Amino acid sequence: MKVYYAHMRCIYGTPQERLEKEQIGSHFPNAEIVDPSLHQDSHEMSFYVELARSCDAIIFSRVDGQIGAGVGKEVNNFVNDRKPAFELLPGGGIAEVKEMVTHLNVPDTIALLEKHSFRLPVDEVKDLARMPKEEKFTTKSM
Repeated sequence: MKVYYAHMRCIYGTPQERLEKEQIGSHFPNAEIVDPSLHQDSHEMSFYVELARSCDAIIFSRVDGQIGAGVGKEVNNFVNDRKPAFELLPGGGIAEVKEMVTHLNVPDTIALLEKHSFRLPVDEVKDLARMPKEEKFTTKSM
């Protein structure tokens, strides 16, 4: 079983990422964890969406209680396709997600990343700007 670990870029390479991977491993001990942070050379959102779709399940985390635009898109694709989706919970638990999640729009996702001292590469900002309008602006604002 392959489990896609959807998390915001400001978590990549941090102790929080390591802890969350351990948490995933404890709930899915025989699963291969597919980590998008290992594919940072690709900044196209479509790459990550397809990488996620190649998996059997998705598990995601929040930053400051929020779901970023990219993570939300990946999770909602799983929910829409009726594939298993889970949220990492504070304290080590997980919760199954069966309904579409509300997530930040792109400008608010960028603001949240910047709040955590993470700067998106210029090419990635341009890629996010190409997301369809309904994905950028119809989701929850901070």
